[in-house]
Amino acid sequence: VYGGPEPTREPSKSYRYEFKGWNPELKKVVGKASYTATYNEIPLSESSSSAQVSSSSTETSSSSVASSASTGVVVTGNLTQNVVKGAEFETVTFTNVTSFTKETYYIWWLSYDYVGNTLTISNSQSTQWLQAGDWNEKINVNGTTYEIQVTVVEPESSAASSSSSNETSNSSESRPSSSFSAVTPASSGSSTMALRGAVKFPVSVVVNGRTLLIEGGQATVEVFDLQGRPLARFIQVSGAVELTKFNAGSYILRVKSGTRVQNRKITLN
Repeated sequence: VYGGPEPTREPSKSYRYEFKGWNPELKKVVGKASYTATYNEIPLSESSSSAQVSSSSTETSSSSVASSASTGVVVTGNLTQNVVKGAEFETVTFTNVTSFTKETYYIWWLSYDYVGNTLTISNSQSTQWLQAGDWNEKINVNGTTYEIQVTVVEPESSAASSSSSNETSNSSESRPSSSFSAVTPASSGSSTMALRGAVKFPVSVVVNGRTLLIEGGQATVEVFDLQGRPLARFIQVSGAVELTKFNAGSYILRVKSGTRVQNRKITLN
C-alpha cells in the first residue's frame, strides 16, 4: 500500500489542480504494477472570484454590525411625511437614546418628549392653519444628525377643507391640555390677550399690546414667523419682555419652562 505524501501538480496559467486519486485504484500489490495520479482541473478565475466574494461578504457584514452598534438608535415611524392640512403628523419614536438636542427650530408645531431612553415626536398643534409647503427640522440623537422633512398640502376637495376647518374651529374652542387657550377681554377696544397654559404648565404668559409678561417663574421664549423661521430668543426671562422691534402681523411663540414646551400664534398690531 502507498504510504507516501499526497502527490501535487504545478498550476498552469488558467488552472490549478486538486488531487483526485490513483488510476487504477490502489490495492495490494503482488507484482510489478504502474499507477498514475489523477487531478481535478479548477479554473483560477472561479477560485479567485469565490474568494473575493467571500471576503467582500465578510467585510459588508462586519460594516453593517459596526454601523448599527455605532448609534444603537432604533427609529420607528417615517422621518419624511406628507401631511394634509387638518391631519396629524405620524408619531415618530427613537429608542435607545442617550443624548438628544435640536439643531434647528423650524417645525415649532411638533413636540419632542424625551423620557428615559425614548424620544417621541408628535403633533402639539393643529396643522389646519399651517402654510402649505416644505418644513424641515434637524435633530441630533446619540451624536448623529437626523432630518425630519414634512410637506404640508392642501386638502384635495373643498368639502375636505370645510370639514377640516370645522374640526379646527371646534379644537380652538376647547384647546387640549398640551396647548395654550386664548382669553380675550369682553371689550373689543382692549389689546390684551392672555395665554393661559394647561394645569401642568408652570408659568403663565400674557401678551399686552407689544409687551410679553411672564408670571409664575422663568421661561425661555422663542419667536418665529409663520414659515417657522426663528426671529428672536429670550432665555430664562420673567416679568416684562418688550416686543416693540417686531412689525405688525402674526407670529408664533414657543415657551419652554423646565421640560415643558408650549406654542401659540399671536398677532401684534
